[in-house]
This record gives sequence, structure tokens and C-alpha cells, in this order.
Amino acid sequence: MKKRVFICFSLALSLVLVCLPRFNRRDIGFIDHLTGEGQKSHLHLADAGEYIKYVNYFRKNQIKGNLTPHATYRPFVPFIASFLPFGPMTSINIVNICFLLIALLFLNLTLYSFQFNLIHRVIGSILFIFSFPLFFYGAIGYIDPVVIGFLSIGVYFLSQKKWLICSILFMLGALVKESVVILVPVAFVSLFYCSYSWKKKVWLSIILSLSFLIPYQLIRIVNPISEAHFWWPTYAFFLLNVTRLKNWAGFLLGYGLPGFLSLGIIPFFQSLWPEKKDQLAPLIAGFLLAVCLYLYSLVAAYADARFIWTSYPFSIPLAVFVLDKKFPQLRAINLEK
Repeated sequence: MKKRVFICFSLALSLVLVCLPRFNRRDIGFIDHLTGEGQKSHLHLADAGEYIKYVNYFRKNQIKGNLTPHATYRPFVPFIASFLPFGPMTSINIVNICFLLIALLFLNLTLYSFQFNLIHRVIGSILFIFSFPLFFYGAIGYIDPVVIGFLSIGVYFLSQKKWLICSILFMLGALVKESVVILVPVAFVSLFYCSYSWKKKVWLSIILSLSFLIPYQLIRIVNPISEAHFWWPTYAFFLLNVTRLKNWAGFLLGYGLPGFLSLGIIPFFQSLWPEKKDQLAPLIAGFLLAVCLYLYSLVAAYADARFIWTSYPFSIPLAVFVLDKKFPQLRAINLEK
């Protein structure tokens, strides 16, 4: 038991330490030359600056300039951060790290529910912690770490068929960021492989869809500003993204080892599918949807590794399935001895 606690503490501490070099964009040493577009990263905040303004808005502080529409559609993190007794950027990043720790916890719970032993869960944790997206985006004022937390929580509760909790999670997720919508079709896939009647499946699908769509639309109606914002595809974004070397480098780094390992499921698919299809199908669906999200970002946003990071709550369990099949001797390793 003591050894298990020590392992859990070490993994949590490792996650925090990986985030620290970029915490609040105070990039340490040579890191600044890799992250700041040739200038100081903490002076060029991009979306982080909008979330900082939103925190100040909730604190009823004076803000410089106007709030932007897309930031006001994502009130969850700025609202929570506004209650913390720190500066806006620090508060956002404390919330981010807390949700990354929650993501780590629920990743382990998912792997445990899939009957993987401690060594598999440690490997899955290492794949999550020592990754480019967590280091690069974990604590720099963006809200994507909270998205990863929600996706990880969703994967677990969908695997446990806890539909009421999933419904509440979808409501809150709609206020975090649009990319949490990935969980909705994943829920449909999970329902498809349940032994419920078709009538029950349809009703649950409708309820889960509305749980996301109603707050998603309400936040556009009850909003501090009236200007609407939509992420429509444009040729300008496509041209910008496909010609930008940093975008493709970011994709490869963001896709990372979990993504490449998860592709190893293909040769084992036939042997795993009959027994594990209710576990594998939602994971595969979520992974493919995350890839689609990245592809859509190529034509509708400034694409970077944050979009493909959404694959991790799905690709890491898939990667562990692959490693378990490839190296069955792992099952004999007992870390608690």
C-alpha cells in the first residue's frame, strides 16, 4: 500500500514538475528561444490574454480593450479562476494543473476498470505526463488542459455507463470549450454497444445531446457581448496552416508516442474485438474524432498541437492495450513488492 501511494505521489509530482518550466510563460533559460516566436512568450499571450481579461471581468476589475466573442463562449475556467486569490494568469494555470491531475486520476481509473495492473497504469501515466502537449501547453494561460480533464473524466464515466454523471459533465463541458463535443458522438458509440433496448438508446442519445447543445447555445445568448463568432472554414486559414512548418512539427510532437503506439491496435484488432469491443469502440471513435478535429482546425483556426492533444484520453488506453498484447510479460511485474 505504501509503495502504491509513493508511486501515485511521484507521478503527480512529476506532472507538476513538467509544467513548471513554462508556468505563466516565464520560460526558463533556452526554452524561451523555442517558444516565443523570437520574442518573449509572456509578452505575446494570444488567447491567454483573452482569458485573463475574462477573469478580470468576473472579478469586476477594469479590463483593457473589449472581450472577444470566442473567449466569452468559454466561461468555465475564467469563472473558477476568478475566485482564486492570485493574479489572473496564475489562477488560470492553477486550475489547469488541477485538471491535469484530475485527468491523470481518471486515466488511471479507466485503465483499472479495463483490468490493467499497476505497471500498465504507470506506463499509461508516463505517456500522459512526459508528453510535448502537457509540457508546452499545461500552464501557459490556455484552457485546453481543462478540456483534457473533461475528456478523461468522460471516458471513464462512459465506460462505466453512468449516464446521469455524463449528462452533467456534458453541460459543464459545453462551457469549457467547444472541443469537449467529441464526447457526444463517443457516447453514441458507447450506447450502441450496450445491451439496452433501441428505445432506451435513442432517448439517452437525445438527452446526452441536449445536455451539451442547450448550454452551448445558451452561452451565446446570455453573453457579455452581442457579437457572434463561428469557426467557419476559410482558404486563408488553410493556406496559413499547410505552409507553416511549425504546425506540422507541432502535429507530430502533439500526436506523440501515444498516437503512434495506438496504431498498433490494427494487427491485434481481430483478436481483441470480440471480447473488448464495448471498451475499444468508444476509444477508437474518440481517437478518430480528435484527428478530425485537428483536420478541421487546418481550415478554421490557427492549428497547433492543442487540437491533437484531445486524442490522448483515447489513444493512451489504446496504446496500453497494444503494449499488453505485445509484451504479455508485463502482467507478471508486481510493482507493489
